[in-house]
Amino acid sequence: MALKVKHTKHNYNIEFNNVVKYYLTHDLGMNQVASKFNVNPSQVLVWTNTFNKLGAIGLILRKKGRPMKKTIIKNKIV
Repeated sequence: MALKVKHTKHNYNIEFNNVVKYYLTHDLGMNQVASKFNVNPSQVLVWTNTFNKLGAIGLILRKKGRPMKKTIIKNKIV
């Protein structure tokens, strides 16, 4: 029996801004902070770099993907 890798997509809300603040204020490594908050260490790195570049606004979730097509409603004259 082989080991299966679970691929799940996690959506983190703005509360995980606390992870970045905790990492920046405490003298702990990324792995220790990630295990404390039960997240991936690479995600802590991404959040920290985003926070350093864009601030707290950069950590707000954005919609991904292609924008919806705009539909034109034509008025029918009967």
